[in-house]
Amino acid sequence: MVYTVLAFQGLRLIDVFDSPRKVAGEESYFPTYPKVNLKMSINIEEESSCGMVAARRLTDQRLMDLNRLGVSMETDRVRARLWISLPIDPEREILVILPIWHSGTPYSVSDGTIYHNGEPFANVKKIEFDDAVHTYVRAGGKVLTMNTNARSFCTGCAFCHYSLEKSEDPPVRQEGELELLLDLYLAEQNWSDYSAVERIGLSTGCFKTELHATSHLIVLRNALARRGFRGTLQLLSSVVRSRESLAKIVNEAGPFHLTLTTECLERRDMLLKDSKASLRRNDMTRLLEIARKEGAGCDFTYIVGLDDLNEVESELRDMSSAVTQFPKFQVFQPHAEFMKRLRHSTAADTTYYSAFRDKVTSWFVNRELRPEHWQNYRSLWYYEFGGAEFNGGIV
Repeated sequence: MVYTVLAFQGLRLIDVFDSPRKVAGEESYFPTYPKVNLKMSINIEEESSCGMVAARRLTDQRLMDLNRLGVSMETDRVRARLWISLPIDPEREILVILPIWHSGTPYSVSDGTIYHNGEPFANVKKIEFDDAVHTYVRAGGKVLTMNTNARSFCTGCAFCHYSLEKSEDPPVRQEGELELLLDLYLAEQNWSDYSAVERIGLSTGCFKTELHATSHLIVLRNALARRGFRGTLQLLSSVVRSRESLAKIVNEAGPFHLTLTTECLERRDMLLKDSKASLRRNDMTRLLEIARKEGAGCDFTYIVGLDDLNEVESELRDMSSAVTQFPKFQVFQPHAEFMKRLRHSTAADTTYYSAFRDKVTSWFVNRELRPEHWQNYRSLWYYEFGGAEFNGGIV
């Protein structure tokens, strides 16, 4: 297979697609970009592995752009899950979750294809609208995400899309309702128990207190244990902060993994709900280290595009040094016009995201930790990591 790689002036590579697409003197494949002044062909079978890595890196850059800008689609919904494949690896299916716009993005969806300025970019295998539901599977069924505390009731962060979505996850208020939810999901999946599930994650962010989160995890673990679950419970939250609570969770609800919902480091009082903003920047690395020492796994979520990279790089590097799993660095996605104004002024184009990606890669390239696709559906890495071919696994 031959790929054609185009570059801007200054030799900044910008795109990759199947050839033959264009010949010398023809209009650029993406006419909104500056005039192309360099073209080189990469034969995947015959050229060095460096050529393939370059093609994969460029594909990652375009996927970052897609995540950043979203798609236009004929619907009144604000967000959709799209299972897609790209020419660089047609057999591999990836999942992207994108904001939906009616204008203002060069990406559109129709007839089973994502188009960029009218030209085919990716094949679409399946589309679902991203409702807040109680439970859904990841990683081919090995991982469950449960919203047993009504994720759709989580409001307050300025950039969050949940308040804009239709909800299908009424709250579970009593232990009996939780037991019923677990049994209904077993019936829905035609499972006898949860013994084949390796991890169950609570993505809800609406636990108001450390005590509430701790007690809920213990009740949930006991209910799941009665149904054969022996895997890891994962909590995405920033309200569990004390060594005592972490130790209690590990002892009574473990194995346990804490994903600290950091989101941003600057403008926290303005962008985050109070229960998140009250966690101080200088306490985050310490909290991750405490979780690890108490026997929990740990990582953090961070939204790329809200901060000045130069101002937060040192802190993010320190936090990254404390994790046991690759952090969830997620591309910022505005879902309404007012959200676009939340993006940091330095994050106006893909240059920022590429620089951020390179910084983080340098922190992990000599460690074993790598992004996992099922953990993050608006990632910075899909096909290349640290100068090597990369496959983030199943969705």
